[in-house]
Amino acid sequence: PEPSDIIWGNLRFSKLVGVIARVKTYVVVSLISLVSSALIVLANIQTTINSSGVVTTLWSTPLIIASNVAIFILVPQLNINFDKHHYRSSQHLHMLIKMVVFQAFNTICTCLVFLFLSWASVPAGTLQCPLPWLDPLPEYASCLDLHMRCVQHWYATGAVALLNSLVGDMTAILGLIEFVRPD
Repeated sequence: PEPSDIIWGNLRFSKLVGVIARVKTYVVVSLISLVSSALIVLANIQTTINSSGVVTTLWSTPLIIASNVAIFILVPQLNINFDKHHYRSSQHLHMLIKMVVFQAFNTICTCLVFLFLSWASVPAGTLQCPLPWLDPLPEYASCLDLHMRCVQHWYATGAVALLNSLVGDMTAILGLIEFVRPD
């Protein structure tokens, strides 16, 4: 390897110590990812079912962005400070893998939860559920059976969450990271 790729301070650690350190950071990142993904899913569900317009956007958007940005801030810090990589290329690869797995996990969770939500009745105090033109499911029906109504509801909820995730992450998060980061 090139001398610039070697992390000289970490060469004193054996490969076993490096593996143990990486396992620990994977566990920490996984726990943070679960919490972040849960917050993102809950914010998306709350925004879809009980939207109050701008008021909902004012609390849900910062929560979703903060949950995403937390991972993208913590992963490099944990990887640089606690993983004992011998090479920068390996260090960067592990950072990339952790962030990609998190992003895919929270996007898939957000989209799938809307497929399995059962819209059996209109929530009290709301005018729509969230699609007033579709009849709710019968009382004991399940979206696990993939009723056509569930799929139609998904297009108006899960697909919107997917587009928000793709477009929102691309613009807000990458914009923040690229234009606000301290270099």
